[in-house]
Amino acid sequence: MKRDILLFVFIFAAFISRGQEQTYDIYYPQKIEAKDWKVRAQIYYDNHNNSNGFINEFTSAINQSKYLNQELKDRQSQSLGSSTLSGRSLKSGFDLYLNAKDPNKDLYYYFGLDHQQILDSRIDKNMVNLLLYGNQAYAGEQLSIENTEYSSVYFNRIKIGIGKRLGKGELKHELSAKLGLNFGQNYDAVQVHHSKFYTHPQGDYLDIDFQAETQLADSVWGSLFTINGMGASIDLHYSVHQDKKFFLGVHIANIGFIHWNKSPYIAAADSSFTFSGLENDSLNQEQIPNDFSYNNLRNLLFTQPSHEAFTELLPFDIQLTGGVYFANGKFYMGMNTHLYPTLMATYRAEIFVSYKYMDFFSLTPIIGYNSYEQFHMGLAVGFELWDLINIRAGSSYLNTMFNPNAKLGQGGYVSVALVI
Repeated sequence: MKRDILLFVFIFAAFISRGQEQTYDIYYPQKIEAKDWKVRAQIYYDNHNNSNGFINEFTSAINQSKYLNQELKDRQSQSLGSSTLSGRSLKSGFDLYLNAKDPNKDLYYYFGLDHQQILDSRIDKNMVNLLLYGNQAYAGEQLSIENTEYSSVYFNRIKIGIGKRLGKGELKHELSAKLGLNFGQNYDAVQVHHSKFYTHPQGDYLDIDFQAETQLADSVWGSLFTINGMGASIDLHYSVHQDKKFFLGVHIANIGFIHWNKSPYIAAADSSFTFSGLENDSLNQEQIPNDFSYNNLRNLLFTQPSHEAFTELLPFDIQLTGGVYFANGKFYMGMNTHLYPTLMATYRAEIFVSYKYMDFFSLTPIIGYNSYEQFHMGLAVGFELWDLINIRAGSSYLNTMFNPNAKLGQGGYVSVALVI
């Protein structure tokens, strides 16, 4: 009865809480071949925010819509390189694994839900400074903006799958596949190939030479249950291990697509015009917006959009993890790498050493490096309570996330699993 109540609590908590979406702990993947479990229920949250140019304090102020004073703007501007990479990868969800009734078949079945947010951007320094200081600060100058890109996708998935354990000798293998039904919340993408901005010294007019493309699905920001598109995806997994010797695993997630069909917007612009406020030589008065919000500026610059539905592939993730045990399994030294072939920030890697104490507690120092050319250091812990509850938590960003002047490096994970 007690275990049934705990299982219900964890299933319910998946919808209000947000880890690692595997049947094993990447920092100490032992006991994964055990056959005596019947049900494994898990909730998890995993978040990574990084940039090679934006600092923590500035990013926090933007996210919380705080006032940006001159001192913070100047400090942020001084931290920029010629091109600033920024990205966010957030995943939260619920997993339910059911072991086959016949242990000789070594099968398990899977049902899960997840919510994902993936943001990826590369912004020219001149674009950032233009947004920080406005064009008046550059009167009489011509600003060139090159190779600026931004993409953001929010989506949810319902997944079902099956896994199988193989191997009669010392080597044990595991294979699994999960099929997902994707529900798109929001998609927004902008590519600025080439642009030039010139402000008249007296501020009489602004010349714009603009070449860019954009795509989005519904300009109204969606809630958690908004559906602006649908699609399908698959996650694949393979691992091999030898007890207290070594472990190797490959996990590929988000191989799929979403067809965006609610208020789609596709447009391209390659034009020059002069903007002089309410009196504009190149635009009709009807084109001038009442306010210069993000969507109104998009409509001002992209004058002939298409509203046909479009399909976009999901940014997929290739995870490679592995390591070796020593001191009779008391220590585990390994690596964990995520590759993102379709994103501008293409990888995130870490090495670690885990110490296992009396089978119920593990401690893992972590050193990481990523596409943002930053080293990170962190710590992970794991608890096993009564052979029933597994709790894991950690962060690779302990050296940066509490420093307001450090380049953006924040995030961590937490997961709680019930094993019956």
